[in-house]
Amino acid sequence: PGGNVGFASNLPAMHSFAVASGIPSGTPTTIAALPSVATPALPLSNGRRILFNSDSGGTVTAVDLQTGALYWQGTKTGESFVAGVSAVLRQYAGAAFQARYANDLLFLPSTTGNLLALDATTGATVWTVAAGTSLRALALYDYSKNWVYLPTFGGGIVAYDLSSALPPTAASGWTNAVPTASYSVGCTSANVSTQMTCIDRSRNIRVLDRSTGAVVASATFAGAGTPSSIWQYGGGLVVGDANTVQGFTVSGSTFTSNGTWSPGLTLSPVLVQPSPAPGAIFVGASDQKLHKLRLDTLAPVSTVAVTSQLGGVQLGPAVYDVTLGLFVFGASDGRIWAVPKF
Repeated sequence: PGGNVGFASNLPAMHSFAVASGIPSGTPTTIAALPSVATPALPLSNGRRILFNSDSGGTVTAVDLQTGALYWQGTKTGESFVAGVSAVLRQYAGAAFQARYANDLLFLPSTTGNLLALDATTGATVWTVAAGTSLRALALYDYSKNWVYLPTFGGGIVAYDLSSALPPTAASGWTNAVPTASYSVGCTSANVSTQMTCIDRSRNIRVLDRSTGAVVASATFAGAGTPSSIWQYGGGLVVGDANTVQGFTVSGSTFTSNGTWSPGLTLSPVLVQPSPAPGAIFVGASDQKLHKLRLDTLAPVSTVAVTSQLGGVQLGPAVYDVTLGLFVFGASDGRIWAVPKF
């Protein structure tokens, strides 16, 4: 916050910009193919803040977010990454993880059906497991259990115990509750430490017990398209696709819809800010506006418009810099915008 923002583009390349000024930090770093969805910036245990990206050509790239310089880059032959990168930060993990792994760990689901674990400091492959079906959604790590959960593209959700042998084996006691479910969005931790929430491509929302895989609660997303985002916050859930955003209040096994927003536009994945009350949802759209909705009702509050000389420009999802009070988002005309909090 208050420093640089990183992103991947369809040049294809990775970039780092100063949030306050928009000035690039060095030259863009070329990547092999179109970037995958999730491009996290992670504070590694060695003190470096690194931007990670994987691409459809099987290349994984790490860029120093402070300087914009290449940290490391490597190609995993035969793999193709579309989901993106998730990670385990070693300093927050338990003793079982720290005893086995010397550095932070990256998870890369591949469309080949392999889950690769990479050393975040070097890019070296630590292990590979075969899930048996294509992977197009982010893996989720449970810091308390030392398990990693893997939503598959047509094979439900599988779980691996990182305390077992290398490569890890299937987690004991886990049942794949819906073995034919297909996922392109990663699961999110629920409000309680024993659960997680997932939405499949058929718009079924399920709260799962993280020890057994049992379905604790379920609901259906009102959108007509493939879900593109899911946000969990205290007492609620927000999901969205390219046309609709819906909010829910979740209490035990009961989902209550707070409303939907379908403005007839193409929408980006959402950004949720639960506080200050009543909280807000921010969505980029094809009308070249960043829209703000009330979190409790999904009623539109206000917008910020940007301009372009090109027609049909789509705004991407926003990130928020808490230090500078700026929303930063990209657009399909190649521009990056920063607008004050509103």
